[in-house]
Amino acid sequence: MRSLEYRFATRGSTSLTTTAQRFVQQVNGRDYRVEVTQVAFERWRAHVINAHGGPTALMPFYATTADLAVTRLTDWLSLAHKQAEKPAAAGSGTGVP
Repeated sequence: MRSLEYRFATRGSTSLTTTAQRFVQQVNGRDYRVEVTQVAFERWRAHVINAHGGPTALMPFYATTADLAVTRLTDWLSLAHKQAEKPAAAGSGTGVP
């Protein structure tokens, strides 16, 4: 995927420049486009983006490193998939609710 460069004003007269990293992350067999950017000193944001590169309705995940932010996002997606599968699995088989 491509990278974009951002500039953020920080405290004082210095500025923080970072490159947004975009990649495809597979969670439970489904591909997600993920973007991770540094938003402040020791503050990274990871969020799912749509096919056009825009944000989705899913909330972003923050952490002190890029890797940890992505891990938090993918862990949550994995948990959400497991929760979504439970009702389908519970209703199959006996036909008794």
